[in-house]
Amino acid sequence: MDFSPLRLPILLSGLVISVGIAMPVAQAKTVSNDELKQLEERFRAVSSAVYTDFTHTRPFGNTRYKTLTELEQTISQLVEQGKHIQAIDIVKRNLNMIKQGVDNRAIFTIFDLLLTHNEWQTAETLLKEVEDVGDKSLSANVYFNYAKYYMSRGEWKKALNNLRGIKDDLQTEDANYALLLQGISLQRLKDHRGSLKFYNAIPATSKYHPHATLNIAVAYIRQGWWTDAKIAIDKILDDHRIKITDEMTNRLYLVTGYSLLQQGYYRNSRQAFRNIDVDSHYANRALLGIALTASNQEDYVGALNAINILRQKKTFDLSVDEANLLLPYTYEKLSQNLTASKGYSEALAFYQKRVGELTSLLVSSTSNAGNIKIVRNNSLEIGNNHIDYARYYPASFLQNHTELKALQPHVERYGSSNLKNRFNSLLAQHNATLIKIARNLVNIRIEHLNSYMSQSRFGLARLYDNSVATK
Repeated sequence: MDFSPLRLPILLSGLVISVGIAMPVAQAKTVSNDELKQLEERFRAVSSAVYTDFTHTRPFGNTRYKTLTELEQTISQLVEQGKHIQAIDIVKRNLNMIKQGVDNRAIFTIFDLLLTHNEWQTAETLLKEVEDVGDKSLSANVYFNYAKYYMSRGEWKKALNNLRGIKDDLQTEDANYALLLQGISLQRLKDHRGSLKFYNAIPATSKYHPHATLNIAVAYIRQGWWTDAKIAIDKILDDHRIKITDEMTNRLYLVTGYSLLQQGYYRNSRQAFRNIDVDSHYANRALLGIALTASNQEDYVGALNAINILRQKKTFDLSVDEANLLLPYTYEKLSQNLTASKGYSEALAFYQKRVGELTSLLVSSTSNAGNIKIVRNNSLEIGNNHIDYARYYPASFLQNHTELKALQPHVERYGSSNLKNRFNSLLAQHNATLIKIARNLVNIRIEHLNSYMSQSRFGLARLYDNSVATK
C-alpha cells in the first residue's frame, strides 16, 4: 500500500495485539533489562522486609486462623475490598499453619495473592513446601500461577518452563488458558508456527477461543498469510454461539480493517472499521482507518468527515496527531490547493506547538514522578498525553511501582527507622526510573511529530512546485 507522498510512518504503530497481558515488543534503550531486573530484586527484598516488619509492629492486629478454608475466605474478601496488603499480612502471620496444609486447594488463592503483588520470598517458601508434597495436580496449579507471573515480566522462556506438562492437571478453563499462554510465549519468541498448535487446541466453547483466534490471525499476518487471517477472524465473528466481549469484537474488527487496508481491499476494510463502537478504546484508530480507506476510494468527503471528528477529540494520541497531516493531503487530492496549502501550514504550526508542549513536559512534568499517571499498568498519562508504555517495557515495573505507593503510608507509620531508609531508597530509585522511562517515551513521540512536521513542509513545497510548473 503506497501513500506516497504521504507516508504516515507510524500508521499502524498503535495496533498492539495482546490478550490483556501487557507484553513488550521492543525494549527502549534508555532503561536496560538489567536495570529493571536489579530493581525487581531490590523490590523483592524490600517487600519481604516490610511484611516481616509488619509481623512485629502489627499494623492490622494479630489475626490467627485455625483452618485454611477460613483463611482463604478472609483473603478473598480483603482482596475484593482492595486490601491486599492486609491480606498478605495475614498470610505471613499464619505461615506455619499454611505450610502444614499446602495440599489444600486454598493454597492456589494464596499463591495468586502473593505473586500478583510480588511478595516473592513468601511465595518461594511455600513453593518448596508444595514441591516436597509431590502431588502432581497441586504442583501444576502452582506452576500455572508462576507462569502468569513470568508472563507479566516478559520472561517467555521461564513462562514456558512452568507451563510444560501441566495442562492435564488443570481445570478445564485453566487448561485452555495455559494453552493460550504457551502460544503467546512462543509467538513472543518469534516461533509463530509453533504457537499455532497451542492456539488451535483451544476449543470453540472456551472463553479464551476469541483471544486464540486473534493471535492466530496475527501469526498469519506476520507470515504474510493475510487471507488465512481474515478467514479465521470472520469465522469467529460470524459464529453467534461464541461469546465475545464488545472490546474483543472491536479489536478483531480493527485487525481485520488494517489487514484489508494493507492489501488494498478498501471497501471491506472501511466496513470493518465502521463496525467498531464509537466509545471503544479503538475508536480513534478506527476513525483514522476510515479516513485512509475513504481517501483510497477517492471518497474525499467521507475522509474529511472522519478526519474532522478525530481533530475535535480532546486527547493527544497518535491517531489524532496523524489526522492533522491527513487533512491537507485530502484537500490536495481534491485539487483544492489553496485549502491544502493552508492546511499544511496549520499542520506545521500544530506539530511545532505539540513538539514545544512535549519539550516543556520533559522539563516540567517528567521531573516529578507524581506528575506521571499510570493507567492500567500498560500506559502512562502525562499532561493529557496518552503515552504507550507496554510496547516498550514489561508491566511488572509499573505493578511494582504501584505496590510501593500502596505500601508507603504503612511503612511511614509503622516501619522501623532502618526499614524506612531501605524503602525510601528503593522508592526514590523507582521514581527516577519512571521519570527516565517517561522522558524516553515522550522523546519517541516527539520524533514522530518531527516526522509529521517534515512531511507538512514537504507538502507545502510540493504544492509550490506544482503551482510554479503550471504557470
